[in-house]
Amino acid sequence: MIGYARVVTDFAAFAYIGDVFLLDDRARGRGLGSWLMDCVFAHPDLQGLRRWMLMCGERPVDWYRRYGFVEPGRPGFALHRTDREIYQRAGRADGER
Repeated sequence: MIGYARVVTDFAAFAYIGDVFLLDDRARGRGLGSWLMDCVFAHPDLQGLRRWMLMCGERPVDWYRRYGFVEPGRPGFALHRTDREIYQRAGRADGER
């Protein structure tokens, strides 16, 4: 396996793309990420959804724009909450057992 994409959806109106990544640096720049996104959007179970959402980290926002993603145009429309310490707390809790 050299790549992975994860989609969380209600199969009716909404899909969240949680992960899109290539595991091997040698695979980058060869169009495999684009192929992976094309496969996600072509999947029969994901047709007819009204809204797609993703949060991007390291990958440039412009890369996702080619798939029609844009920043929310209405302030207060898209909100998120991030707990940046959750894994550290979980690791400490596991070490205490």
